[in-house]
Amino acid sequence: MGKVIGKSNLTALLKKRIAELGKLGKSKAEVAAAIGCSEKSVQRYWRKPVNTNFNEKKRCGSPTVLSTASKKLITSEMKDKWGSSTRSCAKKLNFSERYITRKKQISRLTVQHFVQHQPWGKVAYHKPIKPLLTEKKPNDRLKFCDWLEQNGYLQDDHVGRQKRGHVLWTDESPVELFPVPNRQNMRIQTDDKSKITPAVRPKFGLKIMVCGGMSRYGLTELVVVPEKQTVNGDYYMNHILPNYVEATTRNHQGDTADKRKMFFNQDMILFQQNGAPAHSAKIVQQFCAKNFPSMIPKELWPGNSPDINVIEHLWNLLQQSVFEAPKLSLSAYCV
Repeated sequence: MGKVIGKSNLTALLKKRIAELGKLGKSKAEVAAAIGCSEKSVQRYWRKPVNTNFNEKKRCGSPTVLSTASKKLITSEMKDKWGSSTRSCAKKLNFSERYITRKKQISRLTVQHFVQHQPWGKVAYHKPIKPLLTEKKPNDRLKFCDWLEQNGYLQDDHVGRQKRGHVLWTDESPVELFPVPNRQNMRIQTDDKSKITPAVRPKFGLKIMVCGGMSRYGLTELVVVPEKQTVNGDYYMNHILPNYVEATTRNHQGDTADKRKMFFNQDMILFQQNGAPAHSAKIVQQFCAKNFPSMIPKELWPGNSPDINVIEHLWNLLQQSVFEAPKLSLSAYCV
């Protein structure tokens, strides 16, 4: 018996011949023997009218299986490449010499489906943004860590946890009232386009400066700096620091975080502030030494180190809350 012709290799003339033999009353086995193909291949065309157009239509959609070469090309374009995207990868492959020569096309969704099923393509990561550190700054951080270790703040026991819980973390932060929304996550699923409200922005951006502190057990009251007010040493000492001092002496248990008792052992309180000019002023240093049991020395706090101040997480939550109900003037916030 000669080589059997597969269904995919049947020409239009052979398909028409199968239909003709079927019309003459030949059985599938007889037709298969006459044509030289399997009975399964005959089954599809055996009872079709002779005048049927047997030319196969061009296959629609993307191929069900990517070739090994295409997989390698996609991997080389997408894996460990910053800024790569499935759209640009598909476009690059479609305009490549290999695809043009073979008259091949690949869709963005095919690339996306392949990437998402690879161990390296399940999650796309953003590049983290961190402060630029000079040669001096790592040394300053090491000195600060040595100081923390010598004073027991890094101990992994009850005493260490108690010491860390009695640190008063403080900072000032500008809050933008009309921030540009992140188009990647500020989305809405709806069938009513009237619910898609625009992100409005005034001609001149509105910002307010807020000051506050936090510990393991509670928060200080938030201080909103008046518009056009500069936070210098005098303003910081007379309007912001008293708020921190009041929080350290708070004894009652309030219902909210900014009213409840923040410290349970006054002698263990450690006051933290960064090295801003207003914080380093002589009158401010004298005020802090007089009103706080202990404080981190101004020369010890590493410069440009917002990432080691835990209150930065609080400012991030505050900034996110601005999206919920934007107000049109500063007076709406300064109450």
